[in-house]
Parts: sequence; C-alpha cells; structure tokens
Amino acid sequence: MAVGNDGLVFSSADGLTWKRNRLFTAKNLHDLAYGKNMLVAAASDGTIFRAEGVLPSLAVTPLPAIGALKFSTKSGAHEYYRLQMSDDHQSWCDLCIITNGFDRPPLIQTNLLSSPNSYFRLQFP
Repeated sequence: MAVGNDGLVFSSADGLTWKRNRLFTAKNLHDLAYGKNMLVAAASDGTIFRAEGVLPSLAVTPLPAIGALKFSTKSGAHEYYRLQMSDDHQSWCDLCIITNGFDRPPLIQTNLLSSPNSYFRLQFP
C-alpha cells in the first residue's frame, strides 16, 4: 500500500498491478499502517484517519442436507463483490454477486461440496 496527495491510497496484491482508492479527504497523506483489518493514515497537518472493515470477510456455511453452501459477507469497502471459485488458485470463475451486508439464498450446486480442493474469494468489481 502507498499513500499520496488528496487522500489517495494505492493498493496492490502483487506489487505490479496497483488499484487507486481514495479516503474521503483532500488532505495530503504521508504515512500509512495496516493491521487487524484497520487502515490508519496520517496527513501532513497531523490529522489521523482510521478506516475499519476495509477488507470484507466471507462466511461459508455448508448445508449438506440440501447439498449447498451459504455465503455471506460483512464489512468491506464496496457495496457488492463477485464470489469466485477455483480448484487450482490459477483460474477463477464467477459464481454470483454478493451484496455487502445481505444474506443471499444458498448456492445449490452439487459440485461445490464434492470437490476436495475448492477455493473461494471475493473480487471487486
């Protein structure tokens, strides 16, 4: 992560591709720390900004009686996320859109419970 002028915050998962985000301020940011799902940034005038729940949490509940999985999110900086699945961490396919803070009906797909190596993630947009 990196910060800049006018509340800019840049984030990258790999150090090569960067996403441009913005804190709701026009102040120039100089220092940044992240931990325990909290972002803390300091502005040039000494103002401290704290943003909690920056990353979403994904809850997965198996429903073996009906052969389904129930997914829900909480926190996160975006209104909605794409729920994706992979068997190899390389190729990902979209399963559905999850709206932040709302429970969705269970995904009833038998292959979700039958694969021993299924990985799930939330992506935006």
